[in-house]
Amino acid sequence: MRATISFRTKLLFTIILINAAAIVSFTGYIYHVQKKSIMRNIEDRLYAGAAAIPFLLAEDLQDRTGLTEAEHLRNVLTLSRYAKQLKLTYLYTMVQSDGKVFFTSSSATDEELKEGSFDTFMTEYEDASPELRQAFTDRKPYYEDTIDKYGRFRSILLPMRSARGRIYIAGADMDISHIKALLTRSLIRSLILGAAGFLLSMAVIILVLHRFTSSITRLLRHMGDIIASKDLTARIPMSSTDEIGMIARKINEFLDIMHQIISEVTAMAHGISKASQDLAANSASLASRTGEQSQSIDDTGRTLQNISEFIQHSHGDVTKVESTLQAFKDTINSRVALIRDVTETMQKIDTSSMEIGKIVEVINEINFRTNLLALNASIEAARAGEAGKGFAVVATEVRNLAQETVTSSQTIQQITTRSRESTRKGIDLVSATAVFFEGVLANIADIVKNITGITERFNEQASGVEHITEMVSRSEKIMHSNTELARLLSSTGQELKASIEGLEKLVQGFRI
Repeated sequence: MRATISFRTKLLFTIILINAAAIVSFTGYIYHVQKKSIMRNIEDRLYAGAAAIPFLLAEDLQDRTGLTEAEHLRNVLTLSRYAKQLKLTYLYTMVQSDGKVFFTSSSATDEELKEGSFDTFMTEYEDASPELRQAFTDRKPYYEDTIDKYGRFRSILLPMRSARGRIYIAGADMDISHIKALLTRSLIRSLILGAAGFLLSMAVIILVLHRFTSSITRLLRHMGDIIASKDLTARIPMSSTDEIGMIARKINEFLDIMHQIISEVTAMAHGISKASQDLAANSASLASRTGEQSQSIDDTGRTLQNISEFIQHSHGDVTKVESTLQAFKDTINSRVALIRDVTETMQKIDTSSMEIGKIVEVINEINFRTNLLALNASIEAARAGEAGKGFAVVATEVRNLAQETVTSSQTIQQITTRSRESTRKGIDLVSATAVFFEGVLANIADIVKNITGITERFNEQASGVEHITEMVSRSEKIMHSNTELARLLSSTGQELKASIEGLEKLVQGFRI
């Protein structure tokens, strides 16, 4: 499992690195400054020591070729005391003769004075460096690090002129080990100062970091409490105007927005839940009504089928009547009894016409109910909104079909009325024929002609009823399809209701 490092630890580690780098840089800079100061002080002391030599020794010392032992010892002691005051290792003077370099005077260390092992006057210096020889030539001062039989030194070579104009070198040496000791002590002081600065700065940083992170910790604790409780009415207390306070204010503003959003979502969820319940109930009602309307259309189709069969049967009867009348015309003189049959047949026709009128009334009643159902379907489709547009179109088509059926029924009723009137006229004629037999034969031709017209009208009615039957069949298919759509809409409403209930449960978890 991956270890989690806190923000405070990361920040502290980063600050430690930055602080350590700063302290190291500062310590290095301090040491560099002190080193330059020490080296400048050493060079100043070397220069002061070398420059003071002419004032400590006899003016003609550099021009003399010989010196008593007492005089030389006095020079050694004088230079040694002054070198000790300046904390230098050696002070000396040199001259050049025949390409060689000789000591004319030199200080000595305490050990050398005790042992008497110091150099004598005009002792040759065998380790003369190129810088030393160059100083005799160009008469410019030189600083150099010298390594010879006497040791390792930081030296100054200062060209001077004697009373008689002889060029000589006044020199001063400081032991390198002494310089290293000074630099080491300076480094140690710098390190101690850097360490003290590091510890002091870390104490200040830790104090400031503690105050900073404690504010963040309190902020996180308040946020954790709000998240755990899901209380959108809670707010983070603000007591500062710094960045932490600004973060707390922004979080509180976010909580205000979330409170408003959750409140609106809750209200919307309640509204959608109520709408989904109404949708489910209305869809179920619509499905039920659509099923009833589909059943009504099925019944209408069967009724129209019966009407068609009846019209076909009536057409056959009228054809038979026509044949009978034609036979009656040929045999009326010899078969008076047939007149009674014609009378009975005409009565049957009248009865059939009455039944057709009743059937037409039934069709009109069906048309009225179909139109009423189509109107109800349009109202329910309007309530359903966007999802009910299809139902509105179907309802409009059913209403149009019902209107066409009304028109056809009216036509059938008119034809039936005329048929009944013709039949009654035939009955009157037949009755009149019984009384006025001679006038019957003249009217039989007209009766046959009228019956032929009735036969044609029956054919037209049969065609109209067949067309109505086809339209009803299509309407039946559409209504079945609408029933399935209504059931699907009801199922969708139930699913929407379940989803809204889940959303309400989720939103109810928040305290607003």
